[in-house]
Amino acid sequence: MKRAISVLSDMSAEYVQRLDGSILAETLPVKTQTVLRLRASPLQHALLEAHYGRNGGGGGGNGFSVEAHQRRLSDRPQELFASVSKVAAQYAAGQVEEALAAAEGEAARAEEELRASQAIEEEAAPAAAAATAAAPGKGELEAGHALALALEQSAIFARFGFTDPATQRVPCAKAWAVLRAAAWCAEKKEKLIVFSASTATLDAVSRDLQAQFGWAPGRELYRIDGKVAADKRQAQIEAFNKPGCGAHAFLISLLAGGVGINLVAATRMLLLDTAWNPAHITQAVHRFYRLGQSRRTYVYRLLADGWLEDSSVYESATRKEKMALRVVDKKSLARREEVEEGASRHCPPPPREPDAPALAAWAEARGDPLLSSLLASADGDWCVAAKKRRTLRLVHASPTQAGGAGGARGPTGAGRRRGAQRAGAQRRRARIPGRGAGGGGRGGRRSGGGGDAAADDDAPRRRPAGAQDG
Repeated sequence: MKRAISVLSDMSAEYVQRLDGSILAETLPVKTQTVLRLRASPLQHALLEAHYGRNGGGGGGNGFSVEAHQRRLSDRPQELFASVSKVAAQYAAGQVEEALAAAEGEAARAEEELRASQAIEEEAAPAAAAATAAAPGKGELEAGHALALALEQSAIFARFGFTDPATQRVPCAKAWAVLRAAAWCAEKKEKLIVFSASTATLDAVSRDLQAQFGWAPGRELYRIDGKVAADKRQAQIEAFNKPGCGAHAFLISLLAGGVGINLVAATRMLLLDTAWNPAHITQAVHRFYRLGQSRRTYVYRLLADGWLEDSSVYESATRKEKMALRVVDKKSLARREEVEEGASRHCPPPPREPDAPALAAWAEARGDPLLSSLLASADGDWCVAAKKRRTLRLVHASPTQAGGAGGARGPTGAGRRRGAQRAGAQRRRARIPGRGAGGGGRGGRRSGGGGDAAADDDAPRRRPAGAQDG
């Protein structure tokens, strides 16, 4: 597959002009991205362990079930608290059938929401339904499993002192970060964008902002998701971008509002979750880092430290970005830290341990007052670590490294063919005794002295000369 993509890219290179967001860096102010890894509470860890235990260490349930439960637990534990409390109350009242239906329905809704947030169609639904019908008792077994898990998690909430979802709030690091960032932006007259792939998470954030600050939808608070009509979207965008409108925050669904909108009035962005497809995150960032932006912009990616979205989803998306640049663009990669030129480039790396004062000092060295505020006031040491977003820098091979006239003129078909012919001839000469590289003759002259006769875009599968890994 990798070689086929490279061959296709070579064949279409003379007819396709590809541009990406890197061209904006020459004309726009600096964009800084920071990854914040947030510590889960002991309650959240206990709930997660219960889910893994019921699923045989995670292997007994499907991947969507595990990911959906982790996302719900890390982003909106209050919702889980309310649902399992309802199931436990029904079971205690002897309403076993109702409790079974409620537990199974909550689990199914979580998976359905995850699939919708990732634009995944349930192609296997008919087959799954047929398998359930062919296996008597399977549906009852799954419902019983969901009920047992809900009762166990309700007991865990009670053990930690949470018994009434109507009056008690479950602590959540991501909710705390959103409220803290919103308060800071409102005080400094800056506008905030909050992206999430889950509409349920956006619902929870909206409720928190309205309860904490009294913000009203359509006045201080705006929102775009798949249920908002196109004309209403444009009206909200224009109102949000209007100077002095009094708007503070814009909540946006990652898929429904990740493309086609312009929000250059904002300067701060929170990404509450990540996506398997890195293009979704890239498009979201370019809602305010685009032509028309006149101020420095900041992006904060919130990850649950050590959980699936950190160890699998985020790392997988980063690997996909690297592969696309290596295979499709045929660029060598080096690692760099996307920070402002000057003193901040030489600031020390962030501390590995959750030391709030040290983290705040590191953020201050970066020149980001909101980040300093978040890390200095990390109630309960929520933040485990903060680091500069590791971005990918393209390293173009120089004309001399690219090999001969073909490299100097660019990726023409004739240059590639001549380079491949010369490389093949050199390999054949190397197999003749006394005529290897550097052994005299025409082949020796080409390969001696540090030159690279085979670097003339030899073959799609070869790496460019001068390639380096960070």
